[in-house]
Amino acid sequence: MDDEDAAKDVSLCPNCGARLRGQFCHQCGQNQKGFDRFFLSLVSEAFEDLISHDSRAIRTLFALLLRPGFLTLEYFKGRRAHYVQPLRLYFITSLVCFFAISLQNTLSPNLIIFDGAKDELVVGQNSDKPKHGAMPDSISEAEEQSDSAAQNQTDEPSAETIDFAKEFKFDPQSEANDTGNDEGLKLEGLDFDFLTEEQNQSLATFYRAQLEKAKKLATEDPAELVEIALDSAPILVFCLLPIFALLLKLIYFKTGRYYTEHLVFAVHIHCFLYTINLIDLTGFLIGGAVAEAVDTIISFWIVIYLFLGLRNTYGQGWIKTAFKFLILTMSYTTAFVFAVVFAALVNVTIL
Repeated sequence: MDDEDAAKDVSLCPNCGARLRGQFCHQCGQNQKGFDRFFLSLVSEAFEDLISHDSRAIRTLFALLLRPGFLTLEYFKGRRAHYVQPLRLYFITSLVCFFAISLQNTLSPNLIIFDGAKDELVVGQNSDKPKHGAMPDSISEAEEQSDSAAQNQTDEPSAETIDFAKEFKFDPQSEANDTGNDEGLKLEGLDFDFLTEEQNQSLATFYRAQLEKAKKLATEDPAELVEIALDSAPILVFCLLPIFALLLKLIYFKTGRYYTEHLVFAVHIHCFLYTINLIDLTGFLIGGAVAEAVDTIISFWIVIYLFLGLRNTYGQGWIKTAFKFLILTMSYTTAFVFAVVFAALVNVTIL
């Protein structure tokens, strides 16, 4: 009797108790392989979904990068088991992407430099600086290169610059403000009709002090300023997802698709952008002509990918898709700019 019970127990799933019909339980999906195996086989099984040529991760990654709209269509058709689920894919790609950007900012603290003379944030390496690995022939040559790099950094920065004063609308050379602070900053346009004059002055005084903090932080540790922005970036982009889907719903209102279908497409598009940005970061780490070539190719592919993604997903003609692509791009860019300004305002407020 005990032998019969033991044989019966073997044919049942240990997890849910359902009768087994193979290696995987048809009720809960658990793999019936035991742990009484070699350690290497357990490690191989743990990474099987990542390193296997037929894994869901690899299959999803190639479709995400090279087949615009394919994952969304497969999801609509119910063929979902072969690919990573949209929300899970979004959280993985966004987590890895922002972690890589944060790591790059940490490892490259001089990537962003504040030029106090012109109130500018200089982004990127100066092209006139000596290349890494190019050793000067003499000490005097090294000193000349150092002096030349310092002069180019402060006088004629060849990298991309951000006008700090223009972005935050203050004049560091202004005369005494209303509060009597001779070294204060003169804010422009900070006057709300629904507030009293005293409240407007108090608000201006507060933001004047906050902008002073931001300027000091940009001067002393610009990488920290970037890190603060990166802390709010994941929440910012995640909040823009439903807005992107809403724009799709309005632009393609005659297609009869549900809002959730547009949301799935929006998730896949953002996953693509996260993943392609990781590739761009890899090119940046290599540097030189390779970085420029990778960045150019990626820039073109993003535009082509978004256009083909719309056409393949919604099945409309080239001209109609191009027209809606322009509307979507301009609308979402506007929403993105407003969101960035709002996030910057929040960060300055709590700085």
